[in-house]
Amino acid sequence: MLKLIISLGNPGEKLALSRHNFGFMTLDKLAQNHEQRFIFDKKFNALINQIKFGDRNIILAKPQTMMNNSGQAAAKISRYWQIKPEEILVVHDDNDIPFGQIKLVFNRNSAGHRGVDSIIDHLKTQAFFRLRLGILPETPSELSLEDFVLQPFGQTEQTEISPIIKKTGQIIWSAIEWTGRNPEDLLKLNLISQDTE
Repeated sequence: MLKLIISLGNPGEKLALSRHNFGFMTLDKLAQNHEQRFIFDKKFNALINQIKFGDRNIILAKPQTMMNNSGQAAAKISRYWQIKPEEILVVHDDNDIPFGQIKLVFNRNSAGHRGVDSIIDHLKTQAFFRLRLGILPETPSELSLEDFVLQPFGQTEQTEISPIIKKTGQIIWSAIEWTGRNPEDLLKLNLISQDTE
């Protein structure tokens, strides 16, 4: 069962709408839907939100380090609340997946995503869940990957962001509702292909 949802992004208004902040956008909307707000906690260097689900407190976290140091907050939060890696879901952008597609994985390598690398390094395991949000455009960008992910979504993409974020939030909530112990069982639920409308 999940106890901690961590979204990845970069702090500050300048990068708030960048592709790299897709995870932040999703968790912001999820919190808003449940009439919750994030509060900065300096002991984690993260924005923290707690949502009550039955007898569980679900921790939503937005690390306020730069993306590449996200693992610092992830490790501090998981130690403080005694959360196991397999009880964590990390939500992040992914340039290996076409824009609009979403993949739920468990115990997979980072595929070069530096924010995920940082979490793996600090948790000393890759055995946690990840919700990968595709940002790969139909037309290849002429920008370097480092510059591309820091740019805002294109005009056409921006018209599609809202339903993608809505669907992602519904997937996250369905994953929270799961009360199993075997990570493979959550993957078998095939949440992403279900009708989330």
